[in-house]
Amino acid sequence: MITNPVQFQKLTDMEINEIVKRDPVVIIPAATLEDHGPHLPIDTDVVITEAICEKLCRMIPEETVLMPCIKIGYSPHHIDGPGTITIEWDTFIRYCKDITRSLIHHGFRRLLFVNAHGSNHPVLDMAARLTNVENPEARCALVSWWNLKRVQEAVRNFRESEITGHGCELETSLYLAI
Repeated sequence: MITNPVQFQKLTDMEINEIVKRDPVVIIPAATLEDHGPHLPIDTDVVITEAICEKLCRMIPEETVLMPCIKIGYSPHHIDGPGTITIEWDTFIRYCKDITRSLIHHGFRRLLFVNAHGSNHPVLDMAARLTNVENPEARCALVSWWNLKRVQEAVRNFRESEITGHGCELETSLYLAI
C-alpha cells in the first residue's frame, strides 16, 4: 500500500517526539541547481532526487521521514553554465553536518543522504563520515541514485546512447517521466 510520505517540515513538535520513538530512517535528498544543456531546466537534479525520495518514503512511510531537499550543492565546474549556483565544498560539508547534527539532537539515529549530483558525492560522503565519527550513537549513509544496482540494470535495458552523464538520455528520460 502506497501512502503519503511523512514530511519533516509538516510535523509538529509533538509528532516529531512520537516519530523518533519508531526509529525511522531520515531521507535527505541532495542535489544542486545547475545548467543541464539547452533542453533541461536547472532544477533537473532537484526534481529527480525529490521524486525518488518521495516514492521511497511512500513505499515505507512507517520506516521513513522525508526531509526537504538540499537544493544548492557543490558545482564549481558548472559555474560558467547559465543558472548554476554553487557553494564551496567545505561550506557544503558543514551545512550538511549541521542538518545531521540537528536531526541527531532531536533523537533521530538513522540518516540517509540520497544524492542526485555527481560532485556532491565526495562532499556528502565526507559529511556522512564526519557525522558518524562525531555522533557514535547515530548512523549516516549516502547513496547516489545512479549507483543503485537496480537502476544500473534498468538503464542497461533501455539505454540507446553510449554515454551516460550530465544532461544525458537518462536524466532527460527521468525528468520527462516525472
